[in-house]
Amino acid sequence: MTDPGTTLRLPIADLPAPVLPGATVTISLADDALRRAVDAAGGGRLALRASPGDDTSSAPPDASEIVVTARVPSTGNLPSGTPAAVIQVEQRARLIELHTSERGADHADVESLPDPRPTPRVDALARELIAVLQPIAELRRSRRLPDLLRSGLEPGALADGVVSWADWDAPQRRVVLDLVDPAARIEHVLAWAKDHLAELQVAETIRNDVTEGVDQQQREYQLRQQLAAIRKELGEG
Repeated sequence: MTDPGTTLRLPIADLPAPVLPGATVTISLADDALRRAVDAAGGGRLALRASPGDDTSSAPPDASEIVVTARVPSTGNLPSGTPAAVIQVEQRARLIELHTSERGADHADVESLPDPRPTPRVDALARELIAVLQPIAELRRSRRLPDLLRSGLEPGALADGVVSWADWDAPQRRVVLDLVDPAARIEHVLAWAKDHLAELQVAETIRNDVTEGVDQQQREYQLRQQLAAIRKELGEG
């Protein structure tokens, strides 16, 4: 992590969709521009942004684009033989200036945007988010979500982790990426979590009612079969 406001010049690459801090992804290096950026990083940092053509940014038109900084701990090949890299996304950054290159990797000046120390309000929002996510984990029988909730992440990082766990689509991830303020980010994820919990609880109630109805029908059927067998025996007697 870098200090707030630190300006870095890094190789920059475009990805098809936004990625959030805390995520670890494996990306194909079939794209020449992406491969050049990874090579230029040399195992160090690079900047990543969603492809400018994806048109998913929720930031105002006059705002600087929010990107992420990441490290490349390893490279290799996919089973198909295509070169690939493991990317560990670190934190948000603000794109200040882009420096294009005809032969080598493009570079960018970016301003680091690490989350500030949590305020009491942010901590309270995080506790509320965890309280809503716990029954979600139970209802979805999730193994990963409980681990995430026990990981001790800072509030803003927890919100990012939940979005990655829930596999939000690209426009939704873009909205969260643009939420630099941790309080706003947690509130956004908390609103989704409350709605999602309500949906899961309704689905569970319906499932239980259906199961109870099927069990009742089975019990009644078995009782009719027993009564029929008794009448048959009495008639034969």
